[in-house]
Amino acid sequence: MLKMTARPSLLRCALFVAILALAAFVRFYCLTCSSLWHDEGNSWAVAQRSFDQIARDAAADIHPPGYYWLLKLWAGMAGFSAWGLRSLSALAGLLSVAVVYRIAREMAAGTTRSRYEFALLASFLAALSPFQVYYSQEARMYALLTLEGSVLMWSLLAMTNRVAAQGLRPSVAKYAVLYLLAASAGLWTHYIFALLLAAAGGAAVWWLLGSRQLRRAEGSEHGLDTAVYGSTSDRWKPFFLFLVLNFLALLAYSPWLATGIERLLSWPSQEGPTGTLEGLRLTLQTFATGTIRTGPQLAWGGLLLVALLPICGLWSLRRSVASTVLLLWLFLPLGAMFIFGLVSTPFLKFLLILSPAWCLAAAACPRCLPTQLFPVSPLSWPLASQSGEGRGDPKAFRLPNSPVAAGVTAVVAAVLAVTALPPYYSDPAARDNYAGIARTVSALGDPNWDIVVLNAPGQADVWRFYDVGFDFIPLPADRPPDRAGTEQTLDRETAERRRIFAVFWATEQSDRESIVENWLGRHAFKGWESWQGNVRFATYSMPGVLTCRALDQPQVFEEVAELSEICLSQEPLAPGDTLMVGLRWRPLGEPDRRLKVTVQLLDAREQVIVQRDGEPAGGSLPTTAWKVGELVTDNHGLSLPFGTPPGDYRLIAALYDAETGLRLPVNAGDAVELARPSIVRPKQEPPASVIPFQHRTSLDFGQVEAVGYSYHHKAFAHAPLTPLSAGEMLQVTLYWRAPSPLPSDWPEALEMRLVLGGQSIRVPLAGGNYPTSRWRAGELVRSAFEIQFDGSDTMLWLEVEDTRKQLGRIPHVD
Repeated sequence: MLKMTARPSLLRCALFVAILALAAFVRFYCLTCSSLWHDEGNSWAVAQRSFDQIARDAAADIHPPGYYWLLKLWAGMAGFSAWGLRSLSALAGLLSVAVVYRIAREMAAGTTRSRYEFALLASFLAALSPFQVYYSQEARMYALLTLEGSVLMWSLLAMTNRVAAQGLRPSVAKYAVLYLLAASAGLWTHYIFALLLAAAGGAAVWWLLGSRQLRRAEGSEHGLDTAVYGSTSDRWKPFFLFLVLNFLALLAYSPWLATGIERLLSWPSQEGPTGTLEGLRLTLQTFATGTIRTGPQLAWGGLLLVALLPICGLWSLRRSVASTVLLLWLFLPLGAMFIFGLVSTPFLKFLLILSPAWCLAAAACPRCLPTQLFPVSPLSWPLASQSGEGRGDPKAFRLPNSPVAAGVTAVVAAVLAVTALPPYYSDPAARDNYAGIARTVSALGDPNWDIVVLNAPGQADVWRFYDVGFDFIPLPADRPPDRAGTEQTLDRETAERRRIFAVFWATEQSDRESIVENWLGRHAFKGWESWQGNVRFATYSMPGVLTCRALDQPQVFEEVAELSEICLSQEPLAPGDTLMVGLRWRPLGEPDRRLKVTVQLLDAREQVIVQRDGEPAGGSLPTTAWKVGELVTDNHGLSLPFGTPPGDYRLIAALYDAETGLRLPVNAGDAVELARPSIVRPKQEPPASVIPFQHRTSLDFGQVEAVGYSYHHKAFAHAPLTPLSAGEMLQVTLYWRAPSPLPSDWPEALEMRLVLGGQSIRVPLAGGNYPTSRWRAGELVRSAFEIQFDGSDTMLWLEVEDTRKQLGRIPHVD
C-alpha cells in the first residue's frame, strides 16, 4: 500500500510559515492605498441591504448573491470601511496560498521529503503572484472564487489519491464533504465557477475510463490487493460518489438555478472580440504581472517564458494522475473564454481562477519533485508510447531533482513581484481614483454653488461612499439614454451653479452618444481634465459669472476682423479655476483661409502659463464661413495650472494662420492685451494625484521636494515626444512641494540649476517674483523654464544646492 503522508521537517514548516507571512504581508500591506472603484462601491452598497433585498437585486445583476451575503456578515464584524470590505478578499487570497501548498503535496502524494520542496515553490509562486495580490485587495468576489476553486481541486485530488491507495474508505469522507462545500459555495459566488466544475467532471471521467487498466497494472507491479484494484464495482463506486456530490451541489444551488440561466442567456454579447494572438498576449501578461496598469509590460520573449513554464511542468507531471486535473483546470476554462470572446481587458479577472493551476504547473517545471514512484495517468500513455517508455505497460518513472532550476523559477517570480507590486502600492490611480476625485472636489469646490455630474449612474454607489457633501446627478438615467430628458435635467440642475465637476466612466456603455459631454461643451467652459485610472475627471465653469465690456476702440486684425467685445471671469481666481474668456468678433471680409485663435496667460518673464488654441467657437464657426457684419461669439476656457504662484499676469489674444502659424498684425504688434488678471492662493491644496504630471515622482532635495515634472519641445505641450534638434528650446515644468511645517532655517531665495548638455541655467525655484520666502507650509508651487538643447547630451539634470538628480533623456533628432 502506498503511503499517503510524510512528516515535513521543522525547517520546511518554518519555510512554509514564512511564505504564508510573506503572502499575508503583500496582501494586507497598503490595503487601502488605492481608491475603491465603481464595482467595489456596488459591493459596499449591496452588502448593507437585507439578505432578501440582496437576492432580489442580484436577480437583476450578473452575479449570484453568495459573495454579497458573506460580505454582509464579514463587514458586520470588520466594518464597512474600505479596509473592512477588502480584508475579506485579502484573507481569501491568503488561504488560497495555503491550499496551493496542500494541492502540491497531494500531487506528490507518497513521495519522499522533496515533495515539500515542490509544495513550497508552488506556494511561493502563489504568494508573490501580482495577479493574485491585486484581486486580494479588491472588495469583489474573485479572490473568494479562486479560493473555492482551489479547494474544489484539492479535495478532488485528495479523494482520487485515497481511493487509488485504499479504496473507498472512511478517510475519503472529509474530502467529499469539502468538495461538496466548495462546489456549492462556488456556484453561489459566480456563474463562471461552472467551468471549474466541468474541468473536475472531465478529470473524473478520464480517471474512470483509464482506471481499470491502470489499477491492474499497479496491482501486478506492486502486488496490491486485486479486490481493491481489479473489481469493476469498486471502480464505479468512487465515480458514483462523485456524481452524488455534484448532484447535491446542484441541489443546493437549485433555488437560484433558473435565475442564473436567465441571467446568462440575457448577458449582452461581447462586441469586437480580441484576436487570438492579442488574446494570448493578454493572457500571458496577466498570469505574469496581473492587471496592474503600472506593472512591467513583457516582450514576447518574456511572455513565451511565462507560457513555457506551465507547459514544461505539465510535461514533467505527465505520468501522474494530477496531470489530468491540472491540464483541464488550466485549459478548459481558458478555451471557453476564447470561444465566448471573454479574453479581453474587462474580463481578464476571470483568469484568476486559473492562477493557482498556473503556479502549480510552473512549480513542476524545474522537475524539483523527488526520485519517486508515480502511478501513471491514462493521459500519459500516448506520451509514453512515443518515447518507448511504458509502451502498453504503464510503469513507474523517476523525476530528477533540480534545485538550481527551482531557484531560478523562484527568482523569476520574485523579480516580477518586485517590479510590479511597489508601483502598484504607490499609484493612487491603480484603480479608478474616486477617492482622489472626491478630495479634489472638496478642496476646490463650494457645495453651495458647485455640482458633480456622473455620466454613468453606476458610479453613484462609490460616490456615496466618498460623500463630500456636494449635490450630484447620475446621468443618463435611462437605458437607452433619453436625450431630451437628460438635457432637461442638466438645464434644471445646473441653472444656478457656478462650476460642474464631471466624472466620465464607461461612456461606450452608458452614454454612447456623449449626450452629457456634448451638452456641457455647448453650455459651459471646459477647464482642466485628468485621467484617474479609467475615469476621466473634468471641470466646467458656467458662463453666468462672466463680465463683459465693449472696447472703446475695436482691435483690427489685418482687415480680416475686429475684436469688439471681451467677456472675462470675475476675480479672484485661484489655481484650478477656469479663466473664462469670451471674444466677440465682427468679420470685415470673408477670409479664404482658416485662422486660429490663441489665448495665452503670461507671467512677468513672458513665459506661457497656460494657453488655448483653436478655431473660433470651438471649431463650429471657422473663419472660411464668416460673413461680413455678423457677430461671432468665440468662448475659451483657460484652466489655471495647479501650483501657479500668486501674482499679476498678462492675458493676450492673437489670430494666426492655421497652416503657416504666422500671426496677423494688430496695432503694430501681433497680439492684443485683454486684461491683467490676478491669481491668489487656493484655499486648500489639491491632492497631487489629480494633477496631470508627465512624470509623477518624489525627488528629495533636502529642504524641498519635487513631486512632478514635465518637459517637451517648446510650443509642443500637446505632443511631448516631439524630438528636438540642436539649437531648439526645451520647456521644463517643475512642481515643488514646500515642507510642512517650514523649518526654522527655511531659505529666503532657494535656487535651482537645470543642466542639458553644455547648457545650464540657474534661477530661483519659482522665478524671481515668487521667492521661497513667500511660500507657505505644504504649498504646491509650479515653475516653468526654457533651456536650449545644444545636441551634445540628451540627459536633463536638476540641481538644488548640493543635490543633483536625473530627470530623463529628452526626445531628439538622431
